[in-house]
Amino acid sequence: MLILKPQKLVILTPPGTQAEKIHSCLGDRKGAMIMAASGQTHWSHYHSNQIPDEYLHFRRAVIVRNPFTRALQLFDDYVKQWEEYGKKPKTFVEWVSNIKSYGWQASMTIHDWVSDFTPIEPIQFEAAARDLKHKFQIRIKSPFRDYVNYKARWWPIGATAICEFRQHVMQDIDRFGYSTKAITWLEAKAIAGIYDV
Repeated sequence: MLILKPQKLVILTPPGTQAEKIHSCLGDRKGAMIMAASGQTHWSHYHSNQIPDEYLHFRRAVIVRNPFTRALQLFDDYVKQWEEYGKKPKTFVEWVSNIKSYGWQASMTIHDWVSDFTPIEPIQFEAAARDLKHKFQIRIKSPFRDYVNYKARWWPIGATAICEFRQHVMQDIDRFGYSTKAITWLEAKAIAGIYDV
């Protein structure tokens, strides 16, 4: 979470949205605070959605992302972590097919993660510089790097897995403006269907 006091703005940074990059881009501005969550077992992360009471009156924004590229980011982060521990990670199709059974960072959609906060203004990951400028008069050079040709990584898992995942993230697709950017039902069936067994 990033709090920008001069703008009276709280920016929530869900998992899979490269939170550290927006924090490093805006976190050194005057009046900015990066709020990390921590637990009793010495863990911390930038994905808190618990706004401190003194900032509840601030405007709220959330970094949102195409659910399909967000899933790739979460999967790649998962693989990296498992390989660091010397363990064999699941394949992409296994991971996607079981996404609902994982911890909140992977299983929760952004819609669910911010459901307690209304109103909340979305900042699209893919157009962060534009959205911050137009919605909040904040100028930045976009710090994000997205997947090029992300759909090519999805086709081999087959239409069934893609359609099940799309159903899981449907609220993110609809609420945050990804209906023409996310993989459609028709694309999944026409292109990835050849991979279904």
